Amino acid sequence: MVIISVATKDREIVYEKTAFIQNKKEDSENVWKIDQDQLYLLHNFPTFKGEKGIFRKNFNDDVVFQHYSETLGNYGLFQSPGEMILTNAFTVF
Repeated sequence: MVIISVATKDREIVYEKTAFIQNKKEDSENVWKIDQDQLYLLHNFPTFKGEKGIFRKNFNDDVVFQHYSETLGNYGLFQSPGEMILTNAFTVF
């Protein structure tokens, strides 16, 4: 899941925030299977270069996500009967 937030003032963008959320379903009480490769990517966010679709037309250089607040990568941990804990990958790491 991706959440994109944009704040504007007088039609000018003054703030943009993107949050990637990997949702996980509870396996047993307060236990979720966290894939270590996914956790690494959500925690570190390496640069990447796309070669197809919107990347080919709109990005000439590597795509770099700024990760200053350490809240770019997150987990949504679902619990029965419908609760969700939202935590960042830094905390899970």
